[in-house]
Amino acid sequence: VYAPPTPKPAAPPVNPIMPPPAPVQPQAYSGQVPQQPDQFGGKAAKKKLPTWAVVVIVAAVILVVLCVIPFIIIDATNQWCNLFGNIFNGLMPGACPL
Repeated sequence: VYAPPTPKPAAPPVNPIMPPPAPVQPQAYSGQVPQQPDQFGGKAAKKKLPTWAVVVIVAAVILVVLCVIPFIIIDATNQWCNLFGNIFNGLMPGACPL
């Protein structure tokens, strides 16, 4: 007597729109507390400088470039009387020889 092979059980139907869920694997404890998501459900945002701090930093850089560096150059080359002789002589006559 011949017995036909038993058919394989039918696989569950595959939904083309949603893939099957991935198996969940437990994560190993790393000793660190995971970062909490922000209020919108995404990852926590990186901290940025406030706007006023950015403005202060930009103003300080402009001040250094336009004021401090020329002051150092004028002082190092001793050009005070050449550039501002009339002003110094007006404040204190004879300060700079003309």
